[in-house]
Amino acid sequence: EEEAARGGAVGHDEEEEHEEGHSDDDGGDGDAAHDAAHAASGRRKKSGKKAAAHVGDEVEFYVHSDPVARVVKAVKLRVLPPGTVVLQTVAAEKQRGVVDREAGSGKGGAAGLIRHVDPDGATALLPFTPADVEAPPAAAGGKAGAAAAGVAKGDAVEFSVMADRATGERWAARVVALPHEGVVDSVKDTYGYIRPDRTDEGGGGAGKLVVFYLTEVERGDQGKIDKGDTVQYWMQAGSRGKEPTATRVKRVFRMKESPGQMPDALRRAHHPHSAKAMSRTAAGPDGTRGFRPGRGR
Repeated sequence: EEEAARGGAVGHDEEEEHEEGHSDDDGGDGDAAHDAAHAASGRRKKSGKKAAAHVGDEVEFYVHSDPVARVVKAVKLRVLPPGTVVLQTVAAEKQRGVVDREAGSGKGGAAGLIRHVDPDGATALLPFTPADVEAPPAAAGGKAGAAAAGVAKGDAVEFSVMADRATGERWAARVVALPHEGVVDSVKDTYGYIRPDRTDEGGGGAGKLVVFYLTEVERGDQGKIDKGDTVQYWMQAGSRGKEPTATRVKRVFRMKESPGQMPDALRRAHHPHSAKAMSRTAAGPDGTRGFRPGRGR
């Protein structure tokens, strides 16, 4: 009993079996095709050689089961083009890490490295290529992601771990840059400057100001960005060799900030006891302060 182990292209030996099984009632086109296939089969038989399979080759084969000898064998091997058989798996759980080395551009570019902590607590370096980098998701009602230029050293990223079941090799795929944080240093007429968080290596560099344009401020915060505000942003590569700029800038609020710096809705959510106290004196139906004792009896 033979069972196909992989679907797809038909193996050479199976072609021969089908060719031998053709009836004589086929049309002229069928006869011509049969003769050509038979001639090719004869050349293969005359040479007495088949394509040899080597270690690492991707192959298509049939599984032959012998119930008497209790042996299972792979038969009718056919060597396939590289990349046909997929042996890669993707971990369902997303991981986070920091870019330790940028990925080079071009075919000969070196792979980038992402430093992260494995679930067992060990620090690991996973390679990635520019093709593994994806743009961050678009903000609700805002601008689309702006990470087409890739990720830079020090950027915090989220990614999936890919693994090759044949070789055991692992690498980072579906790499998405996470937003940076900083404090608005100054605001001009059409642009401003952000001082990145001191612990954020990829947000423009420690102590180095990042420029942003007011047109890049998220909807809802336009016209409200001021000096001293804590903001969240993504880095966008500058055109024609210019310095990178901040895009998708929006204000963020932390519990440590005073309630006076927060919008009313956030202040009530984070500081419920800071709401203005209101009192109201009870009044009866006739407008008086209440019923006298014994009234209504």
